Amino acid sequence: MRLGTDEWPPYEYSTPNGEITGIATDLLKEVFSRMDAPVASLESFPWARGLKQIEAGRLDVLFSANYDETRLRYVRYPKGDLVLSQWVFFVRSEDRERLTFNSFDDLKDHRIGVVRDYSYTPEFSDFIEKNKSAVVVSSDRANLELLLRGRVDYALCDYLNCLQLVNQDRLEGQIFPLDDKPLANIYLYPMFNRSTVSQEFVDRFDEVLLGLKREARYWDIINRHIK
Repeated sequence: MRLGTDEWPPYEYSTPNGEITGIATDLLKEVFSRMDAPVASLESFPWARGLKQIEAGRLDVLFSANYDETRLRYVRYPKGDLVLSQWVFFVRSEDRERLTFNSFDDLKDHRIGVVRDYSYTPEFSDFIEKNKSAVVVSSDRANLELLLRGRVDYALCDYLNCLQLVNQDRLEGQIFPLDDKPLANIYLYPMFNRSTVSQEFVDRFDEVLLGLKREARYWDIINRHIK
């Protein structure tokens, strides 16, 4: 299997020695090992490039992705997700009393940082299109940088991912998550290349993943990447 992913800690990330690991990475490795499906290669790309790679047939699997029916012409999704992702807004710490999120009305007349080629909820996508409020960046780290510089008022980010980036970049006390009101809870999946991976393989993947989720090892893999 030719696997591709991006840098999105703690779900998938590279260690200082170049190993690609993370919650989703290690869950996939565990499932493929149980299926006797060798991983021939595992590469990291910017997400937009990864999408082009799998569409062009140069990858068998790309992860982690939320469900997007517009991709069904070139990928297969398993029925079961790998893990749940909670999407929240982050603000500068000095704005935590001034900026809130209880409804989309709170976001009106504010600039919101989003990442290119991420699939957000239809309601949020409609909101930023209607209000022309999105500032599009290339990565979550770039999104937090714009937030710190005052170029955006809100940065939308996976909760665990941005907490990890805040820790890595020593930004504690400067950025605050509005985690009492998530925008959405989104399931993350691997996407299988429709041209190179059969539906039978994906069905078998689902069976093995479900078995793993019934074991303590599933949570052991998740917890070892959460700091």
